[in-house]
Amino acid sequence: MLRFVYIFVISSFLLPLNVQADDFWSLKNINATKQGIKNISQTVHRCSVGLNGYFKNKPEHLVIITYGDRDSFVKGLVSELGFSVQTAEYFRKSSAPRPINGKMLVPPDQLLENVCHEVVHYYLESTTNRDNLLKAKWFDEGTASYLAAIIVKPESIDEIIKYFKKTYGNNFIPLSKIETEHDWHQLHQNMESRNKAYLQAMTQMKYFFDNYSVSQFNEILSLMNTSTFNQAFKMITGLSSKKFYRNWIKWMSKTENI
Repeated sequence: MLRFVYIFVISSFLLPLNVQADDFWSLKNINATKQGIKNISQTVHRCSVGLNGYFKNKPEHLVIITYGDRDSFVKGLVSELGFSVQTAEYFRKSSAPRPINGKMLVPPDQLLENVCHEVVHYYLESTTNRDNLLKAKWFDEGTASYLAAIIVKPESIDEIIKYFKKTYGNNFIPLSKIETEHDWHQLHQNMESRNKAYLQAMTQMKYFFDNYSVSQFNEILSLMNTSTFNQAFKMITGLSSKKFYRNWIKWMSKTENI
């Protein structure tokens, strides 16, 4: 599937162990390729610049650790992030966790758009209450997917909506099934349901940003530091998340969106 299939970057030239970037992030190379380092550095720079238009402040410094193979990456999850061996093994074939404790580990086969996706998660978690954010997974994952897409591949948004509509029609995932970490874990058990969830959440956040301001987005995040997501969302938008979901369905059904 075009957005979530991972590709390998192949090269043999290795850079020095540490490559400094800027005041927000720095890069530590374990055994990644020259081209891989270049691609990731350019993507993170482009992503952080783009996110300046959506977040009031930059997060604390982020150390990005790049790997040239999955074996080293899995070992890094244990040594750098403190993952158990069993948990780290979950990431042996694909995917990567969001930044944790100021560190972001990047395997060699991670799509550049997904690198930006994880950086967005870092901004989100640095801006609002993490526990409340993880109880609004469609908002959390949708924001990361949407902002990464419009920063890295802005021309892809309309095609993504067309693809989603053509593939799934009006067969949407109920809001109650995309709200919690447990919901997302269940969706990850099947690649098709996982892809559908990410695409749906992305289109929901496109609808949000088309109808609400960046200022309102930040106000929701700010309120979530002391209120639940549903409370914050309704206070700022005037709608419950369920009403917003129903409005999004109406928007998706319009012929001009396909």
